[in-house]
Amino acid sequence: NLGIEDYNRVAAPIIAFDRNYHLDPVVSSDNYAGGVLAAETFQEGAQKIIMITGNDNSNSPTGLRHAGFASVLPEAQIINVSSDYSPIRKEMEIKSILTQQKPDAIFASDDLTAILVMKIADELGIIPEDLKIIGYDGTYFIENYFPRLTTIKQPLQEIARLTVDLLLQKILHLLQYTSERKTQISQLHLTLQLQFIIVSPPLSLVVLLEQPTNALITKTDEAIKAIAFFN
Repeated sequence: NLGIEDYNRVAAPIIAFDRNYHLDPVVSSDNYAGGVLAAETFQEGAQKIIMITGNDNSNSPTGLRHAGFASVLPEAQIINVSSDYSPIRKEMEIKSILTQQKPDAIFASDDLTAILVMKIADELGIIPEDLKIIGYDGTYFIENYFPRLTTIKQPLQEIARLTVDLLLQKILHLLQYTSERKTQISQLHLTLQLQFIIVSPPLSLVVLLEQPTNALITKTDEAIKAIAFFN
């Protein structure tokens, strides 16, 4: 990924995916709601709950998952295991968490970390009945090679389709209109669902806009519908 200054120097149309680079628009799944879903799953039966995060800030995808999780389980311990750590250091950190904290439930902010937790737990002789693990992403690779991992699945096909559609709209507008005429996208309705592989209230995909917008978000029994109006 480039830095924000690098993107600002790019003259070509840009659509950002899951990266808050102050670009307009940013396509992202509802990471906050995904964190809420993981926490709600742990509410019954788990006593010592931990979330393992990577490099996050308040507006990053991982940070939003953290915020959603903490909104439901404010007493749960949040431990940062930096993605900058070497593989050996990361394994040592996770092993320390499992042996010293002795959690019975762990929410990892990404699937690769969740898989590493599973691996180390197996090596320590911790059986699945004693440690519940939830990851985040649910890619094709995870579904096919780690089917026993419980995870929050993002709607990647819908995200990709929407990202390409928005990029094509930007390119088309750039070609069709002169510099005196501003591009206008009248109204965009999005209702794309996340899936939870084991237990799964559907969630929605949202478009985040850096420019001021009027946004209305309503929650129904089946989904969270986001209606964003582009200025």
